[in-house]
Amino acid sequence: STSLIGLTIWCNSQSRTIDAFISPPRYTVLQAARENITRKISIDTKLSPTQAEANYQPFSGDDILEYETNNQRKKPQFPGSTPISVPHDLKTFIHQTNQSSPTNALLGKPSTCQCRHGYPQAYSLDPIPPTQFFKKRKIDRLNSGLLKLTCPLLVMSVDSLEDDGFMRELNAILQADGDEGNEWRKFMDDAHIIHAKTRQTLIAEGDEEITLKNLKSKLGERGANSFMEAGVAGARPMALNPDAKCLHAWLADYLFRNEFCGEDKCNENESMIGSHMIGKAILSALSQRGVDISGTVSCHLVCEGKQSTAENGLSDADSSIMVSVPIPRNKQRKRRDKEAERKRRRRMKADSEKLNIC
Repeated sequence: STSLIGLTIWCNSQSRTIDAFISPPRYTVLQAARENITRKISIDTKLSPTQAEANYQPFSGDDILEYETNNQRKKPQFPGSTPISVPHDLKTFIHQTNQSSPTNALLGKPSTCQCRHGYPQAYSLDPIPPTQFFKKRKIDRLNSGLLKLTCPLLVMSVDSLEDDGFMRELNAILQADGDEGNEWRKFMDDAHIIHAKTRQTLIAEGDEEITLKNLKSKLGERGANSFMEAGVAGARPMALNPDAKCLHAWLADYLFRNEFCGEDKCNENESMIGSHMIGKAILSALSQRGVDISGTVSCHLVCEGKQSTAENGLSDADSSIMVSVPIPRNKQRKRRDKEAERKRRRRMKADSEKLNIC
C-alpha cells in the first residue's frame, strides 16, 4: 500500500501546527489548493498512518498555498519582477484567466504596478514548473514563453489589435530596410537574449543535469537546445524574417522591463529599458482605441471574481469596453476552426442537395 508522508504545515486559520498526510501518487499540494480541498489530520503523532487516515478534516487551501510557495516556488529572475503574494496573486490570476493549472508556474509580477486598482497585469513564469510536490520525476509541462499577460482589459484589447492586423504592421517595420528597421531588429534581438538568459538561469537553479536530461528526453537534442535559447514568447532569436509573434507577450515584457524613471536610473540595469519600442507602439495603438493601461472604473470586478463588469450592471464612463474574462487565443482559434468546418459541411450538404434535385 502507498505510504503516507507527514508534512508539518503552519495553519494560519487555526493558529497551530498540524500534520497533513498526503499520498504522493494520488495527491499533490497544488491540486488540493486549486480545488480548495485537501485532506488534513490533526491527531496525536503516536497514531499510526492507518489510524490517522480515518481522521481526515477540511483544511484551508490558503495554508496549503503558503506552504507550497515557501518550499517549492523559485524566486523570480526576470528583470523588473518582484515575488508574487500568496495566496492573493494566485487567486487574482485564476479570476483573471479562469485557469488554475498554470498557478504552479507563477513566479513574479512587475515591480511597478500600472493598474489603478493595484492588481498584477502580467506574471513571470517558471519554464519548467514543478508538477509533483515531493520530487520532479518527469517533465509534464513546459512554458516556452516566460511572461503571461493576464489583465482582462489588456488581453481583450490586444486580442482585438491582433485580429485587426496590427501584427502585420509591426512585422513590416521589423523587416524593413534602413535605420528604423535595424533599430527595431536590434531591440528585438536584445529582448530575445534577455529571455533566453533568464530561462537558463531558472533551469540552472535546480538539478540542471537531470533537468536537461529530462528535457532532451521529451523534446530531443535539437528541441531542447531551441527551448533553452528561445526568446520572447518562445520565438527563435536572430531569425531571417523577424516576427513579433505575440503582442500579448511583448506588452507583458513592457510591463516588466520598461523603466518608468529618469534616464540615469534606467542605465543602472542593462536589462531594463527606458524606451520599450514595441511595447510603446502597442500602447499607442490601444490609446487610439480609448484603452487606458491603468484600467477602467469597474474592471477590478473581474479580478475579484466576477465573470464580467456586466454582472454588477456597471458600464464604465471612461471606456466603451465591457471587460470580461477573456477566452484563451488557442481556444478562440479552435472555435473559429470548428465554425469554419461546420460552414464547410453545410455548404457541401447544400451543394449535394442541389445536385440531387437536378
